[in-house]
Amino acid sequence: MTLQNEERTQARERDVQPNATAPLARRAGPFLGIAAAVYAVLHLTSIFLVSNFNPSLRPSFPAPGVAASTIVAFFQFGAGIALGIFAVGGALRLRGLGASVGWVSIALASGLMTGLDIAAASHVLWAMTWPGIAQTTPLTLALYYLQFAFGGPGYSVPMGLLVAGVSIAASSRKLLPTWITWSGFLIAVIGVVSGLNLLLPVTNPIPLLIPLTRFPAFVWLVAAGFALPKPSVSSNQ
Repeated sequence: MTLQNEERTQARERDVQPNATAPLARRAGPFLGIAAAVYAVLHLTSIFLVSNFNPSLRPSFPAPGVAASTIVAFFQFGAGIALGIFAVGGALRLRGLGASVGWVSIALASGLMTGLDIAAASHVLWAMTWPGIAQTTPLTLALYYLQFAFGGPGYSVPMGLLVAGVSIAASSRKLLPTWITWSGFLIAVIGVVSGLNLLLPVTNPIPLLIPLTRFPAFVWLVAAGFALPKPSVSSNQ
């Protein structure tokens, strides 16, 4: 009787185990497509607000006197947080799918750095909205270049590395469609080369590399977020 009871207990454990692991597999990371879409909407909204309220100013640098500057800073800050969530969720998803640890780590670190740089640029912009700052020309100029460094090459270079990390990690397991993978490689190259803006900020076509990274990356992150599969439900035999 004891042997039969043990066999029944083991059989019940085998039957229950798949159901116990299924919820863990379904919760393997946030919904990446939504996180990427939230990031893109918030970031694009901040650019639209600058262009809409003061068309004479460059979207990369709204002046502190613009009424929408604090709103722009708020949207940019939210975009940085959303991108950080995407980076963490993407790393968890790729690891659950068996992707290379090295490239997943690069994607995670680069994604977090990009999100932090976006947030830092928004904080600099917010600081410039305070009374008295705009009237101090040397301080305003210094903050201008600092905001550009965070929101320009400080954004595009790690964004390129984020896209490269996800693309290479996913390609090793054939987790993304071919067009997403190869377009990711192109965005990554442009993003990394955009770092030359720190050395040649006014030499054509170097300044164009930042928007050529920024805007295609919006579409790419959303597409990759929705296309990247979730880990399959595991079961113990």
